[in-house]
Amino acid sequence: MSNPDFFRDLQPEVAAEVEALARLQYELREAGKAALAAADAASADALIHDIAAGRRAEDEDTVAIRASVLQAESERVRAVLAARLRGTMLEDDSPHACLVELVEQRHADRYPGGALRRLDAVELLDVDGVGMWLRMASPACWEAAWLAPDNRDWRLSRLSATSPVLYRAPDRLPRPIDLPLTDVPVLLGWLLDTLATGPDAFDSLHDS
Repeated sequence: MSNPDFFRDLQPEVAAEVEALARLQYELREAGKAALAAADAASADALIHDIAAGRRAEDEDTVAIRASVLQAESERVRAVLAARLRGTMLEDDSPHACLVELVEQRHADRYPGGALRRLDAVELLDVDGVGMWLRMASPACWEAAWLAPDNRDWRLSRLSATSPVLYRAPDRLPRPIDLPLTDVPVLLGWLLDTLATGPDAFDSLHDS
């Protein structure tokens, strides 16, 4: 519940923005706690370290990436909230903001509904009805997942700077993709450009 005295000296539009940011920060923090509790992990970094060391199953990388995204988003919103209380503005330069901008500027025809930001991901629906989720904490920690028209589940993920990018589909072994670490716009541009040719575009990257 908001404290009326806290908002008394703020302009109405700023007060509404501050309240929305505080609510978002709370939701991000609680979602992050829930993700870590479900994995019985103390932190996203600890979970990533355990997976890399072989103490946990590799398929827990989705939880680790999700927890990392929630943590990064929570820290970003905290900084934005502090700036608004000081009367200043901070630009949203997060990977998810970059992804939304790239979709709007370069791939609007393929994703007419735009890119929808969720707490821990960006949701896309292309003109063929293929739904995709992309989540990114950094170029070294990200995931892209979608369901192909033939109902195959596809995933690309990088858990850390030392782990390869993995391709996953039911009943198939993960294979590395030779994609070096790079900056966020370049990586997201590569993902969107490749996906724009169709959900099966990554097959060519794994041909023997």
